[in-house]
Order: sequence, then structure tokens, then C-alpha cells
Amino acid sequence: MTAEQKELSHRQDVACARCRERKVRCGRERPACMNCRHDNSDCEYSLPEKRVNHTKLLCRKFDRLEGRLSSIEGEISWLTALLKTGGFQHGIENTKVVEMVDDTDCVDTNTQLNPKKRIVLGQGHMTDQYHGPDTLLTLCCELRDVVIKNGKFELLERICSNASTEPSLDVPEHTAIRLPPKQLLRMVLPQFFAQVDYATDLFVEPYLRANIEKIYTTPQIPANEAWAICFNTIILLVLGSESSICGSDPLMGSPISLPFFHAMRAALCQAWIFTTPKLINVQALCLLSITAQRYYTASKSNAIFAQACLLARMTGLHQAHVAPLEITPDEAQERCKTYMSLYLQDKNLSLSWSSICWLPGSDRRLSPQLSPTMFVDPNITSRMHLAETQKKLYQYLSADTCRTTPKTANELTSIARSLDDWESKYCVHTLPFSSLHESELQLTFLATRLQANSRIHAELHKEDVIVDARASCLILLISYEKHDQSMLNMLHSIRRPSVVSTKSNASSDDDATHTKAGTFATGHLSSLLDVFPIMAFFILTKHILLRNASTDTLITKERLCMDLRLLRDVHSCFTEVNSRTQSENRASQIERTFGLIIELIDLLKEPSLVSTPNRHVSAQTSGVRTPNGITAAVSSPNIQAPWDPLAIQFGDSLIMNLESQEEGSDKGRKRRRTTDTDFALSGTSLETFMPGDWNPALDLDTQDFLINPVEFEN
Repeated sequence: MTAEQKELSHRQDVACARCRERKVRCGRERPACMNCRHDNSDCEYSLPEKRVNHTKLLCRKFDRLEGRLSSIEGEISWLTALLKTGGFQHGIENTKVVEMVDDTDCVDTNTQLNPKKRIVLGQGHMTDQYHGPDTLLTLCCELRDVVIKNGKFELLERICSNASTEPSLDVPEHTAIRLPPKQLLRMVLPQFFAQVDYATDLFVEPYLRANIEKIYTTPQIPANEAWAICFNTIILLVLGSESSICGSDPLMGSPISLPFFHAMRAALCQAWIFTTPKLINVQALCLLSITAQRYYTASKSNAIFAQACLLARMTGLHQAHVAPLEITPDEAQERCKTYMSLYLQDKNLSLSWSSICWLPGSDRRLSPQLSPTMFVDPNITSRMHLAETQKKLYQYLSADTCRTTPKTANELTSIARSLDDWESKYCVHTLPFSSLHESELQLTFLATRLQANSRIHAELHKEDVIVDARASCLILLISYEKHDQSMLNMLHSIRRPSVVSTKSNASSDDDATHTKAGTFATGHLSSLLDVFPIMAFFILTKHILLRNASTDTLITKERLCMDLRLLRDVHSCFTEVNSRTQSENRASQIERTFGLIIELIDLLKEPSLVSTPNRHVSAQTSGVRTPNGITAAVSSPNIQAPWDPLAIQFGDSLIMNLESQEEGSDKGRKRRRTTDTDFALSGTSLETFMPGDWNPALDLDTQDFLINPVEFEN
């Protein structure tokens, strides 16, 4: 019997629809049954609806739920067993660290240990990652090898474990990247252009404002996601800038900044949407990598930066004499600005972070159209000259040939001589520095010279390495106003006092006061912690631990005590600055490592090295001194509890009631601000908003919206 015959037979056995509805016996006569003919009604034959067995369906759901619970129970059992075995405390046991002796550094083994490179082989959800020379992990492992004979194995393993592990970034489902409020973007633009540095100098202000009007007047399309990322990261950079408007509350915990972090997190996990070779995609990736340095791990920011560099070459930004047809002068200038930003960052990161150099060459520096006046940074010329030396040093460190020949020795000596020439021509000797841009440039230079001089095994250069390490710590502390007069005097004596201006002490104090009150108030979009050479911290650590105690003099012990104080102050500076973000970024990882190293020094140092109490920071509560000298009280963060901006729970209808009071009034107490910038509404309430509620939340055409940096009383 065929299927059609079976269906016809089944239909003949089915009662008509009217009899089924009346629940009476149907004669099943065709074309109309007896009951329907008797009632003069239409007789229709149709298949009845399939009955749902709710009990069976509920049992199936319970079976699926039981399976999921069993899976969760197994995962919890695995985590419990891992915790009991100490897997979290000793993360180095969960990852296999493969040490590779650098064959290119064939130096005399009697004078110095061979530099090592390491690859961390992850297990489970961990990933394999290469760590080049002078990275945090490599320096920690070298320190472990040096002091392992003292028997402090557990602490040494903790130091290396902390340097080798990074928190993973959860990848959410596809999330739309929305444009921020237009009015808010227009308000932060003046602050952004007032604080740009060489890394964020990507746009021409009139051209950017014209593009903003164009983007917001057209419907939202996927091609505008790159613009949305640029706008969101600009707002985040301004809110997180290191200036006088910095508050004591972490930016990542602020509800008003949550939509911007949503957009940024979505872009980090969906970077593939920026693969089209376009200028705006390169600019979006560049800003995204800079912002990721502040709030996320180094591996994530390096991956985004690598994509930006490769896309820049695909777009042709490295070709100075080849320009697209029908290009405007503003767009041509932005192409030059964007590539120069990536090129300088690439040279800095290749040495300070030991990352891969993605832009090996450029003819932009030979272009006659390249003028220093088109860049905001006044030190752009000195940065370009320093980048050329950094390029030569990177090529020397990356060479595959054995470096025992006179030719390679002369090459390294030539690099060191070039750095000395740069110092005599561009180094700033007047203290304090006039801006954070000068501090950042000097730290970059010292990081480069530390890399070069540490490879030269002459006794004179070994002393220069220690001096540059001290200078790096002093510059960082002076830039954050965490210093006293003795530190200023020490830096004066280090940085060639004969070149320093011969003004009187009174005039110098007046200049310093003017500097702190004026230039530092403009802020800085990037953090100085990211350019601080961590190699300097390890150099001073080994200098303290590996000294010859039998030859110590009173002056030597005083210097060692001062070095130990510098290390403590640098660690406290990292702690205080990181407390304003409370994010699991590279700086927080370095902060924890520095804390463990200081603990190691306390265990191994001799009783004669009595540590100087830290006069700047207390044990639990400390004062964050911003670059202009204003102090804000903060609490030391819990390094075991990272802050996740997506873990904040609040409803869509959450209302924050504010007292209606005039701005600047001294009669009532003002609320504590939760971001770096305060917004005053001319009303009695402020409604928080989610990423999808931009326009209703900030309709500034009908509300009086003000943005001004103000100070609040406790």
C-alpha cells in the first residue's frame, strides 16, 4: 500500500469535524454523514490536530535540566580539585615555560648569563604566547635564576607565575556597536584635541567635525561601526585622562561610562569587522589599541595594534609619494598623521614591551610634505630621530648572526653613540618638566638606552645602566608629584648639572610652582606607567641583592637605601594610579610583580639596609597626587578581585535623585562624582541609560546640559 493510499484510508476512518465537535458518533458516510444531512449542515472531513502530551514534554525538559546540572557538577568538582592542589596559587605549574637560549647572544659566559627567551605553553583555556627578551616574564625568570640559591623557591615561583598569566577576556555574542550621544561627543572634543599626544594625534579637527555631522545625519549602517568605535574611544580617553579632573572613583565602575565599555568590549571581540583597507578602520584600531592598553591585557592590545599596522600597510599609508586620486588635503594630512603615530608606537613597543616590529621601514621621513607643524606634539622631530636609533637597535637584537665579531661590537657602540648624541641635542635638563609629554619622551629615551647599554659589557656602561635605572624611577615619581627635594637634587646631579639653567633657587621654585599650576593641568590621554621601563626596576633590584657587602662604604649603603626607597615609591605609584581604573591591564600585572619583588628584597636584604619608611603613602589609605599636585583620597585595591565592568547590576528604570542646587554654591554639600567629568542637569533627577537608549537619555535639545571640571567637598 502506497503512502497516498494509507492517508486516504486514514481519512476514511476519521469522523467529520462537526461530529467531533459535538462529540457524537459519526457514520462516516461520504460525502456527508447522516448527522449532517439530518441537520442540513455542511459536513467536512479533516485530520484532527495532534494532541500534546504535556507530561511527556515536561519529563524531557527535566532530563535536559538534569544533564546540565550533572555537567555543572563535574566542572565544580574539577575546580575544587584544582584549588586543593594549589593550581590557582601556583599558576606556573599549570603552564609549561620553555626556555630558549638566544643563540644570537654568544657572549662570554664568564661575564654574564646568556639572555633567555621564553614561550609559555598554555593548558586548557590558556594560549601559547612568546615572551621576548626584557619582557616581564623573562626578567622575572632571570631574577629567579639569580637568587634561587637563597632557598626562596615559593616566592620566586609566585613572581614568575604572576608574570606569565593573564586573565582571559570573555567573548560575548555579537553586539551592535552604537554611536555615542552626539552632544556628548561634541563636548569632549575640545578636551581631546587639547590633550592629544603623538600616539593619539590622528585627526584634523575641522575634518573630524565635518565627518561627525555626516555620520549622525545618515542612517546607521554596518560601515559606520568604525566611526562608532572612534567616537566611543575618544570619550573614554578623555574621561580617563591623567589630569586635574581625575576623581577618586574608578572609571570602570561608573554607570555613565558603562555604554562606552560595552562598545569597546564588543569591538575587541569582533576586530574582524575592521579588515577592510580604509583609513577610518586603521584609525579605529589605533585608538582601540591605545584604550585597550589602559583597561585590558597587554596581549589583547598588542593583537589589535598588530592588526592596525598590517591594515595601514595594506591601505598604503607607508607610501609617502603614492596618494589616492581625488583626496582632500585634510584626508592626506590624516593619512600622514595616522601612519606616523603607528610608526612611532611600533618602535617604542618593539623595545619597551619586546613586541614584534610590524612596520620595519617607511619613506614618510623622507617626504618633503612632512612638516613638524602638522603635528600637535612639539617633540615630533626628536621622536623621529629616536625612532631611527630604536630601529637599528631592534635589528641588532633580532639578528640571527653571532655577535662576537668586531663588526657587531662596533655596531652596538655606534648605537650607544647615537643615543648620546640624541641626549645632548634633545634631552631636557630643566626640572620639573614643563609637561607630561616631556616626561614620557625622556622615559622612552631611557628605556632605549637601557636596552643598548645592558648589552655592552664594559664596566663604565654597567655603571651607566644603574644611573639610567635610577633616573627612570625619579622621572616617574616627579611626574606624578610623588617626590621631595632630595629626589630633585638627585635627578639634577644625574642629568648633567652643568647644562642646567643657572637660575637662583628662588626663581627655580617660582618656575616649578608655575609649572605645576599651569602645564600639567592640561592632562595626558595615555598613562606614563605604560612607558616606564620595567627593566629599571629589575636592575636596581639585582644591584641591591648582588652587591659585595665586604666593600660597602657608608656612601654605598646610603645609595642602596635610596635605591630601595625608590623601588618602594615606584610600587606605591603604580598602586595608586591603577586604583583609578581597577582593571586587569599590564600595569596592574606589573604592580603585583613589583610588590612580590619588594617582598623578596625584604627577605634577602641584610639588617644593615634599614628600609626608609615611605613618607608619601600610608599602609591602607593613600593620596593620589595627580600631575598638577591635587591630592585625592583612594583606597588600596584588592588585587585578587578584578573589576569587570559588565558585572554591574542595575535596571533600566534606575533613577539617581540629585538635590537641586546651583553650580558653585557653598551652602550645601555636593555629591561625589563617579567619573572623571561631571554632568549637571537642570532638573531634579538623572536617568541612567543603556547602550540602546542613547537618544532619550541625552536629548540635549530640550535639556540644559553642562560639562565642567569642578572640585567637590567631602
